[in-house]
Amino acid sequence: MLALSDVDAVAAWVYAAIHTIVHFDELLENEWHERAAVRCVDLALEELAAVGRLPRKADERARVVAERLLALRAEYRIERLGPEWTARRPFAGPDADPIDGYVAARRRAFDAYLAVRLEAAPPELRMRARARYDEWRGRSLEPYLAQMTIAKTLYAEGFCERREALSSETLCVALHVGGVYHLIDIWERDERRLFSDHAAGRRSDTARPESAAQPRRGRQFERSVWSGGEYRSAWSGADRWYACGSPASQPAEHHTGTGCSVAARISAICRGSERRSADRCAAGDDTPVGAGATPCSACGTDTRGDRGIASRTDHR
Repeated sequence: MLALSDVDAVAAWVYAAIHTIVHFDELLENEWHERAAVRCVDLALEELAAVGRLPRKADERARVVAERLLALRAEYRIERLGPEWTARRPFAGPDADPIDGYVAARRRAFDAYLAVRLEAAPPELRMRARARYDEWRGRSLEPYLAQMTIAKTLYAEGFCERREALSSETLCVALHVGGVYHLIDIWERDERRLFSDHAAGRRSDTARPESAAQPRRGRQFERSVWSGGEYRSAWSGADRWYACGSPASQPAEHHTGTGCSVAARISAICRGSERRSADRCAAGDDTPVGAGATPCSACGTDTRGDRGIASRTDHR
């Protein structure tokens, strides 16, 4: 079995978090699709069970419909449609693409599962379920995604809170190392592409919009920079950004990082933590370790009093 170093293990978790953020809306859509499809089959089955002569009294009518529903489920072999999918749903993509291929693989797996389970069902049931699903999708999917997405924040106003979308360029993964929270951007500037555009006299069309201005952050956070130079809050119109996510899912003008680049960045963070610790020790600073400041889980360094407050550092 392959043994991972602490830095590699942390990098794997950070990469998984970045991948989840980048693909969160797609994962939400899969979740909605599965729940809605199963529910539409259940409702279509209830409609079929209510067809025909029924008693006038409500309690007797409900009892007859329930008995018919149980009989139809057994006849069409679709008992426990939802729970059985919950038990067998995959949590990884195919062997050739276990991470980036997960979203599409899960969708295919569910559609195949539903098709097999509905083989014994009559065409009328499938048509009713499909019609209801199409109606729900057109009416409910977008509001569901807008409500459940993590790329939104709340701003307090006089008598209420206002929800506002966050630009993907502002989203980060917070990594706690040596008492310091490092905010790792999921999107970063591709300076090689930037320089080639400048050399060719081209101007990028991917400038950061005004609504995506860098959010104000507390001093306990540090935004780590690896590509050289201080982080710029004023975004140039020639900047291009790439994500540590799936190249297949990103626009052509963006460039995608890899798990190896994430590991290099985690290693740089730990080296920076070591330098800060050494500087404090050399200065004779014996301040007790502050609240939340713990030895670095990736490099073992005790920061001896970072107290969770970070300075802006260039990890090169």
